[in-house]
Amino acid sequence: MISKLDKKTLAFIAMISFTSIVAAVILVTAYKEVALALTSLLICLISCILLVQVNLDKRFIQVTTSKLFNKQDNLDQQLLASIASTEQIILETRVLFGREFKLLNSEFSKKLESTQQEHNTRLSYELAYANKQFSDDLRLLEQNHVRWIAETKNIFETTRNKITSIEDKISEYAKLPTGIEQVNPASVQMFQVGPPTIGRGVVANHGRGSAAAPKDPLRHSKISRRMVYGKNNLMFLIGSDDLKSYLELKSDSSIFDLYPNTAADIIGENLSDAHSVSRPLLVIEPNALLTGPWNATMSASGARLYAYLESIIKEIKRHNGFSFLVGEFETKNTFTSSIEGVVDSHLTREDMTEDWAYDAKLAVPRLFQNFLMLEDR
Repeated sequence: MISKLDKKTLAFIAMISFTSIVAAVILVTAYKEVALALTSLLICLISCILLVQVNLDKRFIQVTTSKLFNKQDNLDQQLLASIASTEQIILETRVLFGREFKLLNSEFSKKLESTQQEHNTRLSYELAYANKQFSDDLRLLEQNHVRWIAETKNIFETTRNKITSIEDKISEYAKLPTGIEQVNPASVQMFQVGPPTIGRGVVANHGRGSAAAPKDPLRHSKISRRMVYGKNNLMFLIGSDDLKSYLELKSDSSIFDLYPNTAADIIGENLSDAHSVSRPLLVIEPNALLTGPWNATMSASGARLYAYLESIIKEIKRHNGFSFLVGEFETKNTFTSSIEGVVDSHLTREDMTEDWAYDAKLAVPRLFQNFLMLEDR
């Protein structure tokens, strides 16, 4: 234990011990104070023990600290070694991964190149086959085209020869002496030179115009003669305020305006409660279908509105009523042509100039005659 104490501590302990011994001897010899001398020696002993303990603790702390520092140094060295080892592993992994990546990239490039070559080869074969098929089809089409042209030329030549033959025969008949054609059944005037006719002089119309029926000049009068138009008649109107004012002035009928959202209800209520023997009238002013609440009826966007108007016209017909268009459309299309075929009659200003319009028996045309003939409305 003494070997572990430093020199300063030993010197201090020796000095304290010497001083205590000298003091104890003096107290015993000079003053005969044995107890005091023993106390001084005891204090010296305790002080020496404390100094030794403190020195030993200090020494222990130094040794422990040194060991800790040594351990820390060892740990640092181990950590550095681990870091170096990890870096080496990472480097080796990168090198290995780079080699593997280059190998995979090379294999992928080879496979991609092989696939592209196979695709290009297959595509070239398909294009060649399609080109051959197209060439064969084109050649066949050209052959058919040449044949069709030849057949068309033959038909044209045959038809022209027939026409020439017929013209020659007509010329021969035309050269007969005067008066022969009156008794000859093959006279020029016995032939119809021009379009064939059907019935009483109506020219037959073939081709794209055949769907348009000839205009019957008596179409309005035929309808009007079947109508009973009198007082207490119900009249439903899709028209302008001017037409309504005119009808209120000229007619004794009850007039009801029809709008898209209430037309069905108004017709249903009034026809179910009607006690008049007269037939209901539906009056439609064409331009009212191009403006106002009914403005989309004559267009593709108003197909539902057009169908709704057709259902109203059919409901009027179901109650033995009649529907009329009064006036001309400012612009016409397929819808305006269609609605003209749905209603019972279409009264125009041109119709009012005909003789039948002035017949006193035709109540309906006569009712609208003044309105249509007005120049400024």
